[in-house]
Amino acid sequence: MSRPAILLTVAMVSAIVTVLLASSYSTEAGGNCQTKLVGNSYNCSSKFSTGDSVPCETFSFLTGGTSKNFDLVISIRDESYGCTCATTGSFDSPSFDNSTSAFECAGGKVNFDIQINGKVKGKHLSGEATDESGASRIFSCTVTSSPCT
Repeated sequence: MSRPAILLTVAMVSAIVTVLLASSYSTEAGGNCQTKLVGNSYNCSSKFSTGDSVPCETFSFLTGGTSKNFDLVISIRDESYGCTCATTGSFDSPSFDNSTSAFECAGGKVNFDIQINGKVKGKHLSGEATDESGASRIFSCTVTSSPCT
């Protein structure tokens, strides 16, 4: 192999390694959705498929509860929901608990009968929930330092 070909090969390999390392560092530095959610509380407004609404309830994210990952506690329901960040990748190559913004939670006092899906973007949180009967709700939230009263 000629000297220019060797130099080109080394340069290409170096570029590929640099991109891979930068990508890996970026994911680790930003973390998954859990790093954005845990330790934060959000004041939320909800609308239900029944026509009802809740003007303010507090969603708080913490660790050490139901889930091995993190939990959501909703103030007016006094319930804890086990959560994980959404899966990224493909069916053939999934990356579980890896999304930087999307999360999923399941819970309920009697059975795990409520599924919650949401996304965090900056200081805002939004999503929807469905129970075993098919009733649903949507919610829109803003990070807060003082919970709803």
